[in-house]
Amino acid sequence: MTFGLLLLLLPNSNHFTQPLDVAFFGLLKKVWRKILTSNKYEYSKQVEFNKSHFPLLLAKVIQEVHMYKKENVIKGFEATGTVPFNPQKVFKRIPESLPDEPNVTVNYTLLVYVKENRKPNEMKKAETKN
Repeated sequence: MTFGLLLLLLPNSNHFTQPLDVAFFGLLKKVWRKILTSNKYEYSKQVEFNKSHFPLLLAKVIQEVHMYKKENVIKGFEATGTVPFNPQKVFKRIPESLPDEPNVTVNYTLLVYVKENRKPNEMKKAETKN
């Protein structure tokens, strides 16, 4: 880095090296999830999400995330060590070691769906053989 130019950001490392993912999209995702969850509890009797509610919920997200403040974006570049360049900030965010086993969680609803849809196909195969 003789001339102070950053030529690339590592692929698959956006959770700690890409400024907008750190400062903007990560926060946006958390706030959106929080607002949807609170809306779900507020309107728990509704079976489906009414698309007319979307603009109202999006307005809440925009207000809470402060999307129009350039300071948030600048902080993302600082936090990732991009501007001003500081590779130590990136190295500090890398985990010391990887977990022994990957943490895989399958939603129970998905398991039920797969089981229900798998059985008819197996029965059809058995019927065609007879």
